[in-house]
Amino acid sequence: MTIAKKRAAFWFLLSVLWLGLIGFASLNPAPPGLKVLERVTSWFPFPGPAMRTAQAVIHAFVFGIWAVLCGKALASVFPSTPPLRLLIFSMTAVLVVGGAIEIIQTWIPNRAPDVVDLSSDMVGAFVFLRVSQSNFIDRFLHHAPIASTSCLVVRHRSQRAEK
Repeated sequence: MTIAKKRAAFWFLLSVLWLGLIGFASLNPAPPGLKVLERVTSWFPFPGPAMRTAQAVIHAFVFGIWAVLCGKALASVFPSTPPLRLLIFSMTAVLVVGGAIEIIQTWIPNRAPDVVDLSSDMVGAFVFLRVSQSNFIDRFLHHAPIASTSCLVVRHRSQRAEK
């Protein structure tokens, strides 16, 4: 098995595992961490809106990560795929899976479909994909003070070795 195939299998497996976690949390009558979330949001003056906001942020974060994993899996299988096509594929996957989860929640006790959840999924996917495709993380790490300091140390050592 070549390195490219191993990389593709890794991203695909990671994507499927993350989707399994999403399915477990979304299709469970009592989602994990709900009691903790209720306790934390009860500290706010308006616990209802605080709870909805926290749930929307969680949806955006979880589906954003899954969208990036889908994009990485597709990019490892088809390396010459343009970034826009990866974005469209991943956003479509989030829309289909998020929509299916919201529809299935109709038949799960204590759960109800919600358009806000689906829109949070889409917003999170778009933001995470754009950040991952913009090389923002690479540029940030390249210009981080620790990286530049270590480069100076290496340069200083190499200049000392030349003398």
